[in-house]
Amino acid sequence: MQKKTLVDKGKPLQGSALQRIKEDITAKWTYNSNGIEGNTLSLRETKMVLEEGVTVNGKSKEHFEVYNHKKAIDYLQTLVNADYKMPGGDNLSLHGFVMRSIEDEFFRPGKK
Repeated sequence: MQKKTLVDKGKPLQGSALQRIKEDITAKWTYNSNGIEGNTLSLRETKMVLEEGVTVNGKSKEHFEVYNHKKAIDYLQTLVNADYKMPGGDNLSLHGFVMRSIEDEFFRPGKK
């Protein structure tokens, strides 16, 4: 309870602090989510793609996964408010953001 009290005293967060927290959460969320799907980028490489637009040599699929995941997070943040309930259409839109620019060949059985 002491930690929550300390956090509450610091509210509202300043713009730059809030932005840094958002960037850190986005990087970790993207890294962990993509890792579950088999993405081989490290957290550092994921941050480089997000922050600097770097493409890691030989990992174009992974680059698109990182970039697309961030786009989906950005879109989700435009939707969410205290009264938001996700309809099926928004779920499909999020999936579309994640899959954009990733060629079908990456997902065909037997292809690597």
